Amino acid sequence: MSAHLRLLATPTTSPGATVTIELLGELRVTVAGCNVAAQLPGRQGRTLLAYLVLNRSRPVERDELAHVLWPSQCPSDPEAALGSVLAKVRRALGHDLITGRDPLALALPPDAEVDVHDAGEQTERAERALADRDPADALDAAQAALAVLVQPLLPGLQGEWVETWRGHLGELEQRALEAAARAGVALGGERLAGAERAASALIDSQPFREGAYALLMEAQERRGDAAEALRTFERLRVLLREELGARPSPALMALHGRLLDDGAAAQAPASHGSLPLPAMTPVISDDAFVGREECVERLRSRWRESRAGQARLVALVGEAGVGKTRLAARFADEVHAGGGAVLYGRADADALLPHQPFVEALRHLLGHGGTELVGDAERALLGRLLPDLAPPVDAPAAPTIDDETLRYRLFEAVVALVNRAGRRWPLLLVLDDLHWADKPTLLLLRHLLRHPQSANLLVVGTFRHVEVGRDHPLVDLLTDLRRERRYDRLTLGGLDESETQALVADRLGKDVTPGFLRRLHEQTEGNAFFIEETLRALVDSDLPTEGAVTEGTLERLGVPEGVAEVIVRRVRHLSPLAAEVLTAASVVGRDFRLGVVEQLVDAAPEQVMSSLEECMAGGLLLELSERIDVFAFSHALVREVLYRQLTASPSSASATRWCRRTRRLAVSWR
Repeated sequence: MSAHLRLLATPTTSPGATVTIELLGELRVTVAGCNVAAQLPGRQGRTLLAYLVLNRSRPVERDELAHVLWPSQCPSDPEAALGSVLAKVRRALGHDLITGRDPLALALPPDAEVDVHDAGEQTERAERALADRDPADALDAAQAALAVLVQPLLPGLQGEWVETWRGHLGELEQRALEAAARAGVALGGERLAGAERAASALIDSQPFREGAYALLMEAQERRGDAAEALRTFERLRVLLREELGARPSPALMALHGRLLDDGAAAQAPASHGSLPLPAMTPVISDDAFVGREECVERLRSRWRESRAGQARLVALVGEAGVGKTRLAARFADEVHAGGGAVLYGRADADALLPHQPFVEALRHLLGHGGTELVGDAERALLGRLLPDLAPPVDAPAAPTIDDETLRYRLFEAVVALVNRAGRRWPLLLVLDDLHWADKPTLLLLRHLLRHPQSANLLVVGTFRHVEVGRDHPLVDLLTDLRRERRYDRLTLGGLDESETQALVADRLGKDVTPGFLRRLHEQTEGNAFFIEETLRALVDSDLPTEGAVTEGTLERLGVPEGVAEVIVRRVRHLSPLAAEVLTAASVVGRDFRLGVVEQLVDAAPEQVMSSLEECMAGGLLLELSERIDVFAFSHALVREVLYRQLTASPSSASATRWCRRTRRLAVSWR
C-alpha cells in the first residue's frame, strides 16, 4: 500500500478502467492505469478538477466555478474562458466523468477513490472501533488516515476555498491523532511509543488541549516513566497559569494525584495476598452450581475486558428467587480464587443511611486492605461514610462548601480509593438488590462508572425488574450507561427441565420419577429458590426409604414455608384492592377471565383492571396473549399459596361455600 490509500474503481467511460484521484501532495489523476494530471490545462484545470472533487456531493453552478478560477479579475468573456478550460479537462479525464452544463457535477464511479475522502472514512472507522472497544482496529484505521493526511492539500494552489478545506483536514488530522493515541494506550506494550508520538503531535497542533496532555501522561505512565508524566503535567500547569490564568481540569488533577500516590506506594513495603471473601447472601456453599453456563461465560468475558479497559456494569435481572445473587456469589468465588478482590454491598428496602451498599463494600476494603489505601486529602471526606476515618472532634472545622461541591468531592474521594485498590488487585464490586437502592447510591455508582480514570473494576449488580418502574432512578442510570456502552444486562429465567433434574440429583440424593420432575418444574416454573425450598422440605419430611420419589409425595407436601413467605411478602406490597382481586382469582384457577373476577369483588370494572395491571407489574400475573381478557398466575405456587390461605382462614366453612359458588361461576364463563 502506498502512502495514500489507493483503491481501484471502475469508471463509466471504459469497462475495466480504474479511477484514483489524489489531492494531497502531488496531484495525481489515474484513469485506466494512466496518470492524466499532466494533461490538465495549467492552474485553472487543476483548480476546476480539485473544486469539483472536493464538492462531489453536490452540483456546482458555472458562476461559482468562474469565481473560483478567477477570484480577483474575471476575463472579458468568463463563459467562453470557462468553457475552454472545461473542454480541456473533459478531454483529459474522459467526457463521462464531468456531467451537465449548468450546473456541473463530477460523475465518478460508485467505487472510485479520493484520498481526501478515504482519510475521513478511516478516521470515522477508528472512532467507531474505539467506541466498540476494538483498539487494534482503531489503531490500524487511524494510522491509515494519518499516512494520507501527512501530505499538504493542493500545494501551489491558493484561495479562500483551499484554506477552508485545509482547515477541515487539520481538524481531521487531530481526530486521527487522538484516536491513534487512545488506541495505543489501550493496547499498551510496543504500541505505547506510537501513542506518545501521536499525543505529542496533538499537543503541538493544539497547545491548550488538556485531553492530549492526559493521553501523553497515560502513555508515559504505562511505559513506566511516571516522572516524565509528572513533568508533562507541570508543563501544562505553567502554560495555563501564565497564558490563561487557569488551572488544569479536575480530571487531570485526579490523574496527577494518582501518579503521586503511585510514587509513594512504590517506596512503601509491598502488600501481599488478596482480601478475604465478604459475607454474601446466599452464602457460597459446597453444593453444586447448576446451569447458567452462558451467563458465567459472559461474566468471565466482561471480567477480562475490565482488566484492560474502563469500568462497566453487568446487571443480573430476574424475579425473586431465580438465582441472581447465587450466580453473583458463584462468580465472586471464581474471581477470588484467581487473585481478584471482591467487595460486596446490598441495598435494603428500609436503608438506615445513604450510600449503604458502598459503605458496606468500603468498610470491608479498608478493614482488610488497610487504611493506607486512603490518601490524606480524602480521609476527612470519606469520614462522612466511614466514621472510623472521621477527623478528631477537636480538629479544626473544615471550610463550609455548598452541597453539590461537597457531593462531588466525596464521590471523587471514593473513586480515588477504589482506583488505588484497583492498582493492588483487580476488583469485583457486587451490589445486590439495586431495585431498593436510594438515589445517592445510584449517583455515586454512575460517577464511579463514568469516571475517566476508573479501570481494573467490574461492577455486578442485581435487581428485580418487576420492582423497577418507569420513574425509578435506576432507569435513568441504566439508560445513560447503555448509551455509553458501559452496561450489559443478563436476564435470568427459570431453570429448564434438564437443569432442574441436575439440581434435584445434587440436593435430594434420591431417585425420582419422571412425573415428579415434570410436576416440580411445572409448579415452580424453574425458579431455583422455589425448587430448593421444596427439596429441603421433602428432605425434612418422611421420604420413602425405598424406590424413587413419586409425584404423589410432592402433592402431599404442599407449598414449603419458605416459598409461601416469599409469595406472601410480595402480595403485601400490593394495594388492598389488588390483593383482594388476586385472592379472588386464586379460587377460579391457574387462569381466569376478567369478567369472573369483576363479579367477585366490590369495585368498578376500571378499578379491577387497574388492580390486575398492578399485579402484572409485580410479576404475579400474566396476560394470555392468545385469549382476550384472560389472565394467569405467573407461578402455580402463587395461586396455591393464596388459595390455601383463604381456605385455612377462621371462617373456612363460609370461605369453602364461597369458593364453590365461585367455581360454578367460572365454569359458566368458560
